[in-house]
Formats: sequence, structure tokens, C-alpha cells
Amino acid sequence: SSCENLNVPNQVYTLQSNIISYPSTCFTITADNITLNGNGFYIDGTDGNSSSNGVYAQGRLNITIKNINISDFGDGINLNYTNNSLIINNELRSNLKNGIHLAIRSNNNQIINNTMNSNDNGILVFLGSNNNQIINNTANSNLQIGIYISSSSNNNQIINNTASNNLQYGLYLLSSSNNNVTNSTFNNNLIHGILITHSSNNRILENKLSNNTNSGIRLHLDSDRNIIIGGIINNSGTNGALAFEATTSSYPENNNFTNIIILNTNSSYYDIRFLQESINGTYLIDMPHIGNYSFNNSR
Repeated sequence: SSCENLNVPNQVYTLQSNIISYPSTCFTITADNITLNGNGFYIDGTDGNSSSNGVYAQGRLNITIKNINISDFGDGINLNYTNNSLIINNELRSNLKNGIHLAIRSNNNQIINNTMNSNDNGILVFLGSNNNQIINNTANSNLQIGIYISSSSNNNQIINNTASNNLQYGLYLLSSSNNNVTNSTFNNNLIHGILITHSSNNRILENKLSNNTNSGIRLHLDSDRNIIIGGIINNSGTNGALAFEATTSSYPENNNFTNIIILNTNSSYYDIRFLQESINGTYLIDMPHIGNYSFNNSR
């Protein structure tokens, strides 16, 4: 086996051995309807080229990338303008940027059963990449963010994932709307379990967050009309299990919180904290007992 361009449509390429210390992009997919089956082998970069990719595709349809261990590239798997594709059963670790990177209007893709540990970010969905499904993945111990949805990437489904022990956030929604985050676990992240910034109309449903250092879920700036239902937030943060942050001209409004269980064994932790005033129209519906809280002149 060797690194190469994969350019025959409707072809299955199967890795037959490990590839070690490859200095640039290993596999570039240049045709549609291609499957790359790693067959359990690994491809390894040199850990010094941030522009390299383990697997790269641009402007492609219906590709499948499966059963590969990828380490020490810039991005492990990088898809641009690539639609209706499947990334399944891969392990991506110690890549300089992202384990998996969907970018520039990469739509209707499925990311399923992958493990992305010790990268800069586990998964980055970026620049108008919409209607993707991110299901049953693990994104732990990354240097920044476990799962990062950014820059007008909307209508994505994030289901049954674990993003824990990351050095910033478990999940970050930035300038992205109408995403669903369901039945996922965000524990022991160094700053926030979930951070929502400039993002509206997202649904955060039945997630579990525990021992995130600063906040469990933080809504930041003009993040409006988000719905957070159910789940458990346990021992999350010096700034609150649920925290709201604003500036004088940009603040989250009209967010709904329903039936969230908040468990704090540390009496100095806030269950709910409004860090600035003028955070209005927030509804707490069927919430269990709320202990320590701070509203800071909000109306």
C-alpha cells in the first residue's frame, strides 16, 4: 500500500498495510462514488506539516472513508464542497488541526462511530456545511474543542456523542442555527460543556454534562430562541450550570429551559447565573429545584 490519488469512479480501494511518516497529503480522492477501506491499518504523517491531510476530497459526491487509523497530519480527514458521503469507524488522533474537517458547503454527510482524541479539534463543521449527521462519535482530550459547529453551518444533527476532557469546550456552536444536539455527554471539559455564541434556534435535548470547570451550558452574546430540554447538569462550574453572558449591545434573549436536572454538591456553584443585565425573555419551565442563583439586574 502507498499514498496516491484515488481517481477511478465506483471503485473500492482497500489498504493492505500501514503507511508510516508520510510527509504530505496521503490520499486525495478525485472521483465520485469511491470507497476507501483502511481495513484496520493506519496512515501516519510526520507531525510537522499543518497543511497535510490523511484523506482529502474536494467537490466530490458519495464517497465512503472507513476503518482507517489516521495520525500526525494537519487534518485527519478533510472534505471540502463534498456531499452525500460517509465517514465511519475511523480513529483520528494527534492531528495538528482537526480529526475530521467538513468545510465550505459540505452537506448531507454522515459522520458515524469515529474516535477523535488528542487533535486540536475533534470535529470541525465549517463554512456553511449543512444537514450533516454526527452520530455515536467520541471526541475526547482534544487541545481545543471536541465538536465545533461554526460559520453558518445549520440544520446538523448531533446525536449520541461523547465530548469530554477537552481543554476548552465539549461542544461549540458559533454563528450556526437550527442544529439539534441530542443524548450526548459532555464531561470534564476545562472551560464549558456547551458554549453557544451568536447562534439561534438550536435544540439541546436530553444531554448529560458533568464537572465542566466554568459552566455547564453557556449562552453568549446574541444567541436567541434556543430550546434546552431535559438532561442533567452535575457539578458544572464556577460560573453556573446554566450561564448567560452579554455585552451592552449584544445579549441572549427568548431562550427556553425545560425540565433540566441541576445537581451541585458544591454550595459555591451557581445553578443559574446571569452575568450581565438586559438578558430578557428567558423562560424556565417545569424546572426542578433551583438552588444558588444570580440574576444581576436582569428583567
